[in-house]
Amino acid sequence: MQALMPLLFVFLWSTGFIGAKLGLPHAEPLSFLLLRYALVIALINELATLTDDVVLVLDDYHLAAGADTDAVLARLLELAPPHMRLIVATREDPSVPLARLRARGQLLELRLTDLRFLP
Repeated sequence: MQALMPLLFVFLWSTGFIGAKLGLPHAEPLSFLLLRYALVIALINELATLTDDVVLVLDDYHLAAGADTDAVLARLLELAPPHMRLIVATREDPSVPLARLRARGQLLELRLTDLRFLP
């Protein structure tokens, strides 16, 4: 898992998550699209070597969301090993194939109505 940390940092920085959380600048989305795809492949390959279940959490996804970031997320979902769970916390639906994930039974959604204390 330690080998994943630098990879994950570069991936999150290039998508804007690090900048959004820490106020740091991030690269233009288009200039890093190929790097992001390469990092997703490397991340998936590393995760595939693990025997334990893995949970990756992307909080405040809406702060970094964009067409390129959504494309990378869709690729990550497509290639994720079966023992990986991805949790995306966002205020907006990401532009990924949610209907396909729903149809396959691979999506659990918690909406505003699910989070209310009172009906």
